[in-house]
Amino acid sequence: MRVAIDGLLLWGRYSGVERAIARLAAALPAVDPANEYLLYVPADCQAKGLEAAGLQVRRAPFPGRRKLTRIVWQQALFAGVLRRAGVEVLFAPGYVLPLRWSGPSLLYVYDVIALRHSELAQRANVWHYRGVLPRSVRRATRVAVPTRHVADQVAECCQVSPGKLAVVPLGVEARFQPVTDAARLAAVRKRYRLPERFLLYVGNLEPKKNLPRLLEAFARARRSGLPHHLVLAGAPAWGQTAVQAALARAGVAAAVHLPGYVADADLPALYTLAELFVFPSLVEGFGLPPLEAMACGTPALVADAPPFTETVATAALRVNPEDPEAIAAGIWRGVTDADCRARLQRAGRECAARYTWEGAARQLAVLLKEIAAGAAG
Repeated sequence: MRVAIDGLLLWGRYSGVERAIARLAAALPAVDPANEYLLYVPADCQAKGLEAAGLQVRRAPFPGRRKLTRIVWQQALFAGVLRRAGVEVLFAPGYVLPLRWSGPSLLYVYDVIALRHSELAQRANVWHYRGVLPRSVRRATRVAVPTRHVADQVAECCQVSPGKLAVVPLGVEARFQPVTDAARLAAVRKRYRLPERFLLYVGNLEPKKNLPRLLEAFARARRSGLPHHLVLAGAPAWGQTAVQAALARAGVAAAVHLPGYVADADLPALYTLAELFVFPSLVEGFGLPPLEAMACGTPALVADAPPFTETVATAALRVNPEDPEAIAAGIWRGVTDADCRARLQRAGRECAARYTWEGAARQLAVLLKEIAAGAAG
């Protein structure tokens, strides 16, 4: 069977969705070698690792940074390209389908934030997903989602039967484990100018991540004697001015570090160096960074809300993300309660070990087989 994978979002520096697409695409040929996988990417995608995974990489005639060109090409021309290539099933792991594609398809939807929380999404994404995502969900043969919570939201927002949806959790790469090489740890500390003791956040600096409240909570904890610094590791994103304003209000700028985007290869060491990982997001579809931190042996603090009630359960501290005082109290407990830290470290690693990209790919391969069999029958 010839399967096409829509990797048109793969360019530049990857954030959560792009990393998920790349990992799912790479894992599928490994668990399903009997089928042929074609991965379509922008002209400027760095695809060496993907080619090594056994994928046939085919490049679209535009760079990934040209978003409008990508959308137009995807919706107007991509279906014809797929038909001419003899594609039998399309796997679209980036929220939307090319609506001119009439063949069997498997769609992956990570969240419906643009539909349900438009104030927390970029205006261009709200416009795009409101117009295309519900139609994609309805046209797809099957739809995969990372959690039961997202499945319920997709069924409601897009008016489809829950039976069309399959929960396929995302994975944590095996490289995320405690780093014991002192030289490697020292090199990462030096490269990003990290303080001796710190709390860590990893992700884009955008509104849904709730960083202003995190900064307020951190300031409260500092005023109560917390000696740690706070490292906000991630690329500046839309809404960055709100983070800067909150930092100015909090009065703790000297204790907050903004190293920018951290290379993937450095993340395990960064997680290992942190004493507590903090991720009180307002909304998420799955939330990979806390699981990655937990896999590295670092206790995590997350929002007491979906999806974390489903994914990490009691393996992380859960706090009210809208209450800075509750976040501050969680921070204090996470760095001072030795028994709690030991429990979280043990439970966190056990929890993270349940999520693998190979497991996700096996579930997707079964779905693709069922879709193809249904089309043939």
